[in-house]
Amino acid sequence: MNSDYFNKMGNEDLVDLVRVNPKYLAQKAPRDERVLAALQEVDRKDFLPAESRVLAYYDAPLDIGKDQTCSEPSTVAFMEDVLELEEGMSVLEIGAGCGYHAAVTSHLIGPQGYLTSIEYIYTLAEMARRNLKRHFIYDCDKRLEVVCGDGSVGYAANAPYDRIYLACGVRLDRFDANILTRQLNPEKGILLFPEKEGRMRRLTFQAGVLTETTNYGETFFVPLVGVNSHNPPLLRN
Repeated sequence: MNSDYFNKMGNEDLVDLVRVNPKYLAQKAPRDERVLAALQEVDRKDFLPAESRVLAYYDAPLDIGKDQTCSEPSTVAFMEDVLELEEGMSVLEIGAGCGYHAAVTSHLIGPQGYLTSIEYIYTLAEMARRNLKRHFIYDCDKRLEVVCGDGSVGYAANAPYDRIYLACGVRLDRFDANILTRQLNPEKGILLFPEKEGRMRRLTFQAGVLTETTNYGETFFVPLVGVNSHNPPLLRN
C-alpha cells in the first residue's frame, strides 16, 4: 500500500484494524472494549516524529529515533488487555519511547490512577514528556510522570505498583524478574514482559506468592538495556 492510502486514514481506522487483527484475536478474545476505547482516545500520529507520521495509522512498529520504535497498536492493545488494568491503579511502564503506550495506559487507569514511565534514553524521555503533556493538557502531572533512568531495575521511589510492564524485550538468561516483582503490590500484582525474540510472559502474584505464569505468542521487541539486562549500555543522550 502506498502513502496516499494511509494519508486517507484516521485513528478510528487504526482502531478498526486492531479490532480485527488475527494475531491479537488468536491470543485474547473477546476484546476488552475499554482497551479499544482507550486507543480511540489516543491519536498515534500526535506521538510520532514527523518522518513517521505518514504511516501513523498502519498497525506496525514505527521508528522514533535512537534505534527505538513505537510498538504496533495491536501489540499495545494486547498488552493492555492481559494486564487487566482498572481505574485507580498504580502502574510502572519500563520503556516510555514516544509516550504512546503510556497515554493508552493512563486512559485505562483514569485520573485517579498513577503511571510512572521510565525511559533510559534522555531524548526519548523528553519526547514522551512533551507528547504526554500535550495530550493530557489539563492534568498530566496528576496522572503520570516520565523518569529518565535505568528501568531494568524498576523505580522503587514510587513502588508498590499494581502492574509493571516492559515495552522492551528481555533475554531470559540476562534478566532477573525478581528485581521487579519486589516492587509489586504485596497483595496482588502482575508483571508483564516480552522476550526480545520469543514469548510474552505474564506473572501473577497474590499475597506475595507467584500464583500463575502465562505465556503468550511470539514477539519481537527492541532490547532492554541496563544493569538487569547485561546488555551494553546505550548512549543516553
